[in-house]
Amino acid sequence: MGKNDAGDSERPLIDPYLLFAGGCSAMSSRLIVHPLDTIRVRIQTYPSDKPLPRSLGGLLNGAPVSRLYAGLPIALGFSVPALAVYLTTYDAAKYGMSKLILGRDPDLRTVPWFKQVPIYLAAGLTAEMVSGVIWTPMDVAKSRLQRGSEEHITARSLLRDVWKREGYRGVWRGYWVSIAVFGPQVSLCERCRE
Repeated sequence: MGKNDAGDSERPLIDPYLLFAGGCSAMSSRLIVHPLDTIRVRIQTYPSDKPLPRSLGGLLNGAPVSRLYAGLPIALGFSVPALAVYLTTYDAAKYGMSKLILGRDPDLRTVPWFKQVPIYLAAGLTAEMVSGVIWTPMDVAKSRLQRGSEEHITARSLLRDVWKREGYRGVWRGYWVSIAVFGPQVSLCERCRE
C-alpha cells in the first residue's frame, strides 16, 4: 500500500484474503455438490437408446456409491485455484476499469448505476475468460471421469492421453462455448450481487 500522485491511498492489486476465501469456498462447495454433478453428467451422457434407470444404482451401472465422487480430486485441484483466480481477476479488473472509465478509484456505491453497469459486466467477463483457462481442462477431465467410460485411474493420466490424442484443442474443448454461456451469466450475477 502506498500513495499515488493524487495523494489517494492505493490498495494491493491482489487481496490475499480473496485468494484464501475463494479457495475455501471452492473446496467446500465442491465437496457438497460433487455427487449431484456426477449424477447430472451420468444422466446427460446416458445412452439415448436405453431407458433412464429409476434408481441411483442403475445409473451408476452397479458401481459402488463412492463412484459419485469420481473426478473429485481433479475438481478440487482445479476449482480452488480457478475460483481464486476468478475472484482476484474480477476484483482487479473492476478496480482497473473504474480508474480507466471514471478516472479515479471511486466507491462504486456512490456512482450512478448506469456508470457502474459496464464496469461490472466487463470485470465479470474478464474474470471468466482468465479463469476459464483453468476451468475448461478441469471440466474436460472431470466429465470424462464422471461418465465412467474412461479407462484412466487419474485425471493426470487422462489429460495426458487427451493431449496426446487431441492436442490442446482436446484439453480446452468447449472453452469458447463456456465463455459464451458463463461470461454473460457471471457478468450479470456480479452486477446483481454488487
